[in-house]
Amino acid sequence: MGLREVRSANRIRHLRRTDGGVTRLALSFVTALALMTLPMRAHAASSDLVFEHAAREEAQGNVYPAIALYHEALGVDGTCERCYLALGNLRERLGDLVEAHRTYSVAIERLPLFADARLHRARVSQKLGMIQNARIDVEAYVLSPNIFATDAARSALVELAGWLRTAARFAEELAVWRQIHALANDRDSLYTIRALEIVVGGADPVTQPPFETHDRRALSRVSRGWARLR
Repeated sequence: MGLREVRSANRIRHLRRTDGGVTRLALSFVTALALMTLPMRAHAASSDLVFEHAAREEAQGNVYPAIALYHEALGVDGTCERCYLALGNLRERLGDLVEAHRTYSVAIERLPLFADARLHRARVSQKLGMIQNARIDVEAYVLSPNIFATDAARSALVELAGWLRTAARFAEELAVWRQIHALANDRDSLYTIRALEIVVGGADPVTQPPFETHDRRALSRVSRGWARLR
C-alpha cells in the first residue's frame, strides 16, 4: 500500500470515529433534554391529579380538605392558574375575604399577566371597601392583551361603574362610563353619561378648570385617553 492509500485509510478511520462521537454526543444531548423536562411534566401531571382530588372534595362539601389539597397542588406547581382561582373562590364562599385577597395577590405576583386573578381580586377589594384598589385592578384587567376591546372588558367596566355608584363616587363613575362608551360607542352608555354629567355638574373631571386637584387631573387624562380610541 502506497503513502497516498495509507493516508486515505487513516482519514476514513478518523471520520468514522468523529462521526460516531458526534452521533453519541447528539444522542446524549437529546437524552439530557428529555430528562430535564421530565420533572416539569411530572409536576404538571401531579398538580392536575391533586387539583382534581381537591375539586372532588369541594363538590362533596369537604371544604377544609379541599383547601389543603389546593395548597398542595400549588406547592407542586406554583403556576397552576385554575388552582389559584378555585382556592380563592372557595375562600370567598366561606366568607374569608382577606385570605381570598391574599390568594389572588400571590397569583398575580407569580403570574403578572394572569388577568382573571386581577378581576377576582378587584371584586374582593370592593367587598372589603378598598374601592380604589378595585378600580386599579379592573383597569389593569381591561388593558390585558386578551381582554382589551372585548365584551369582557366592557362587562368589567360596567361592574366597576356599579361599585362606584354604590360608593356615591359619581365623578369617577362618569369617567368609567366614558371609557365604556369609548369601547362600545353604544347609545345606552351615552344616555348614562349625559345623566351623570347633570348629577356631577362642576365636579366633572373632564371639564374642571386648571387648578383642579391631582385626582381629578388623573381622571381627566384617563377619560380623554379613552375618548381618543373612538
